[in-house]
Parts: sequence; C-alpha cells; structure tokens
Amino acid sequence: MSGEPTFMKLDPKVSKYAVELFPNLKKMLEADGRLYTVLLKAMNGCVQASALWYAMIKAELEKLGYSVGPTDPCVFIKQVGNRIFILLLYVDDILAIVNKEEAKKIRMHLVTKFGSVQFKTGGRLSYLGMEINVTYAGTSVDMSFYVKQLLEDAKERMSLVVYASLGMKETFVANDEEQQLQESERVFFHSTVAKLLYLSKRARPDILTVVTYLCTRVQNATVGDEKKLVRVLGYWEGTVSRALLLRATSTDCNVVAYIDAAYALHGDSKSHSGIVMYVGNTLVYVSSRKQKCMSKSPTEAELIALTDNLGLVELFQEFVVFVMKKTTKTPMIFQDCIAVVMLVMKGGGKL
Repeated sequence: MSGEPTFMKLDPKVSKYAVELFPNLKKMLEADGRLYTVLLKAMNGCVQASALWYAMIKAELEKLGYSVGPTDPCVFIKQVGNRIFILLLYVDDILAIVNKEEAKKIRMHLVTKFGSVQFKTGGRLSYLGMEINVTYAGTSVDMSFYVKQLLEDAKERMSLVVYASLGMKETFVANDEEQQLQESERVFFHSTVAKLLYLSKRARPDILTVVTYLCTRVQNATVGDEKKLVRVLGYWEGTVSRALLLRATSTDCNVVAYIDAAYALHGDSKSHSGIVMYVGNTLVYVSSRKQKCMSKSPTEAELIALTDNLGLVELFQEFVVFVMKKTTKTPMIFQDCIAVVMLVMKGGGKL
C-alpha cells in the first residue's frame, strides 16, 4: 500500500477465525468482538488497488522489453527486428499479439512472478467475450456465443419472430403516451440494451444505430419500446452466426474517417452523429450516437458531429504513426492486428 494508512474493521466472525489462526491476537479484540487492522497490501475495493496493480504489471512488462504506447497506457509494444509485438492490458487480462517464442518468454516471466497463470496460445482465442481468430485470410471477431446466451435469456420473457431488418422509420419515433413498462420489465429492458451496446461496439456494428436509440429509452421504456427491442432480437435470431471480418487488401495504413449527421432526428429535436473509421481499407471503429447539444440547422449538426469525433480520429492517427515508426514492413495481416487493438480497447475517449 502507499499513501496514508488504510484501516480495516473486521467482522466478528472473521475476527474469530483470525484469533483461532493467531491466538496472540486475542488480546487485541474489541468489546464487540472485532479486530482493527492496517492494510499492508492493497485489497480489491481499495482506492489505490488499481493504480498499484498497473504499476506492478507495467514494471514486469517493461522488464520484457515492452514500452507503453503514447495514446493508451494499456497498450504495450515491443520491436524485435522488423517485427512488432503488441500486448493489450484489460485489468488482469492480457491479449498478446506475438509469435510462439515471445509467448513462451511472457509465460515464463509471469509464472515466475505470480505463480499460477492461466495461459492460452493459438490463432483463435477468447478475450472479453470475443472469439478472435487471426489468419492470413483475415481476422474475425465472433461473439455468436454471447448472442445465443442473450437470446436464450430473452426467450424466457418474450416471444421472438425472425425479422429481415432491424427496424423502420417509426423505430426512431418515441411515443411517451404509451403504457410504461413495469419496473421489473424496465430493468430487463435496460439490462438487455446494455448488453446489446457492448456487442454492437465490438462485433456487430450493423445494429449500432438502433441500439443507440434504444439507449435513450431505458429510463422511461414503454410497451412500444419493448416491441422495438423484440424486433432487434428477432433480427439477431436470423443472423446469430454473423461475425465481423477484418481483412486488409493493401499495405496502405492511412487513417480515413467518414463522419455524418442526421438533423433533428430525435423527439427532443436533437440530431444524431455517425462515424466509420478505417486504417487503410480495414474497419477499426464505428460509432452512432445522439448529439448532446441542440443544433439550429443541418450544417451546424454536421459541424457538431465533426468536432465531437475529430479528437478520436487524431488519437487513432497518433497510434498508427507510433506503431508504423517501429517497423519498416507493413504486411496486410498487420492491419488486421491494429484493427483488433482498436476494437477491443476503445471506450471512454481512449482506444
């Protein structure tokens, strides 16, 4: 631990077990049967815990020759000759884009430091609910298992019919005069939409626009909103096996972004922004969201969309430039790997 001392009050039951293990602590019991302790190491829930963990794992990865990228402290890069190795850190999960020899080095080092470490190698790996399969034909991001589980949970509450499309123009029209959902139904609606949002941002951008709209309805969801959700789930029922394929067809690594806006689309007259971003011709980012401020014209809506997303485009460009400086060769499969990095690490204004 670091900083000011952190004290912890133990439950009487836990205090009893502690005294049984260490009888000399009996004299330190309070009248209510509790023990008061000072933490020497960070525990889950402490304010310092995440910072201390990051400092530790960062130091260990730096010992292996990795350096932190300038755009995201959770991306580590190492150059070996003309090859680039990339590590993605998500709390205590690491996705390593490396060769077999480097994977062995990482495993031996982490096992020596931490003891037992769960480790899996191969071109097909599961990471944060995503099945990532890296081949020379392209890199696929498959979350069909996630979809199937979500559909099974939904079928316990509602009947699903297969739809060929996600929605219609009426899907984006709110009707607050409709009957409100019961609280238990609204909570389920909220939870399901949140899961859809996580999925759409990583492997199913085809549903993102409709899901983003449903996010605006989670606090005051109506029977009509539930029907719109059912339609999305019905569309999934017919496309459950669809996966995102990232495939480069050239060595061009320029960042290209397309940004657009729909004026006064929402019921409160706010507009809607959309962005699609590529590295070369490989998709790396898709976003669709309601604008936070009011625009007075289509031109102003376009300018808001541009200014809201321009910083992210610059961030992606900085990341690509940093990686490209590390190597003189840019094989097409490398674009796929960059795309995976951006897909799994984006969020909160960072990659």
